[in-house]
Amino acid sequence: MIYGSAAWDPILIISQIASLQCLFYLTMGIFNAMFLSPFLGQLSVLNIFGWQLFSIGNIHGWLTIASNLATACLGAVYLMWIVERAKKCLDFGSTTYLIHFTCCWAYSGFPANLIWWGTNAASFLIMALFGEWLCVRRELAEIPLSAMRGRVDAMRGGDVESGNLASANNGVPNGGGGSGVVGSGTGIRGSGIATSVIGRGSVEMSGSSGVMPRSVTSVTTRLLGSDVIATNRSGSGAT
Repeated sequence: MIYGSAAWDPILIISQIASLQCLFYLTMGIFNAMFLSPFLGQLSVLNIFGWQLFSIGNIHGWLTIASNLATACLGAVYLMWIVERAKKCLDFGSTTYLIHFTCCWAYSGFPANLIWWGTNAASFLIMALFGEWLCVRRELAEIPLSAMRGRVDAMRGGDVESGNLASANNGVPNGGGGSGVVGSGTGIRGSGIATSVIGRGSVEMSGSSGVMPRSVTSVTTRLLGSDVIATNRSGSGAT
């Protein structure tokens, strides 16, 4: 798996902690059943949360210690599967055993057994360090070229689709082209108005004193000027 920049995701973190804790107690229960059932017959929650059972003076105590150490070894595998990051193994491992310590304290009182403390300290180190080693090996594993080739092909396919979409958008006339057409129409209408005014002025000039009135001349000049501006705008819009 390729990792980018780490992002704060509390839902993911809580889900990972809950998954690790459930697998931790499930594994411990299975190992207790495998190691202690032949000698004790019936097991209880005390075999998981009771610190009084840890002892080096009888077989039951040694099997309880072995069950906790075996659980820590599988806990390292769970870190590799769930956490997948070597730099996070210490945090998640310490969280798992802190929750376990709290549960033991709540169920059977504060642990007053040095064997319990030593066993859980060793189990925590095994889970954290072994899990970190497994995660490092997984992170340094070679990535199959077939998988990378499939990702590259998918990325290239997305680039081609985006290029086709951009080309289709460029082929559609935008608002500038439309304004150019309108500008051309405006220039044509302006030319018609100017022509009609010039025609009227010519009629007045020929019918009266023979001189075109100043008002008609100014209007004709302004309209012709607007005609030139509109024609220039239409040419720039068409370009």
